[in-house]
Amino acid sequence: MKLKVSIFIFLLGLTGIGLFWRADISPYFTLLAQRPCACDRCLSEGDSLFEQRFSKYDEPFLSANYNLSEDNFNWWKHLQGRGQLLSAYREKVERIFQLVPATAHVEASSPDRCRTCAVVGNSGNLMNSHYGPLIDFQDFVIRINRGQIKGYEADVGTRTTHRVMYPESAVDIDNTTIPVLFPFKLKDFDWFTKAVSTGPSGR
Repeated sequence: MKLKVSIFIFLLGLTGIGLFWRADISPYFTLLAQRPCACDRCLSEGDSLFEQRFSKYDEPFLSANYNLSEDNFNWWKHLQGRGQLLSAYREKVERIFQLVPATAHVEASSPDRCRTCAVVGNSGNLMNSHYGPLIDFQDFVIRINRGQIKGYEADVGTRTTHRVMYPESAVDIDNTTIPVLFPFKLKDFDWFTKAVSTGPSGR
């Protein structure tokens, strides 16, 4: 009798574990397999504002093969405060890609690793923060325009992998840093072409 009760309890336990696995744990592992990275939480997960504003169809980096839509061009043109032609834009972009690689080298995300970044602004909020080592520990350290490092290393770190710049605030960078240019107007493409071919001169 005791043996039958023990076997019954054992089978009941196995059934419970099986039900628990199917209901609670199994979807978790399925979800992990579908995720684009190994981070505890992906930026795009559960953030409705991000989902509304982020387009999976527009490339984040300009390339020779990316054909900017007229709608997107008109939105960008509106920021400049005066009319510009899509044909003029395409000519300038074509000239740029005669000087630089046709596509940006961007490491693809993968489910087996979590990439981290620090975006370091230029306000005084980091003063006496001692965040320097934490900033340097990230995979990517992105700085803005002419953000200073020298003399503030303990608070802002020493590494810079990417520097985001407008032409008006461009700064010389070393060979370990990738410049990321935000073209705000068509003249910015002209500036870039001159900077790459003959070197920046004045504004």
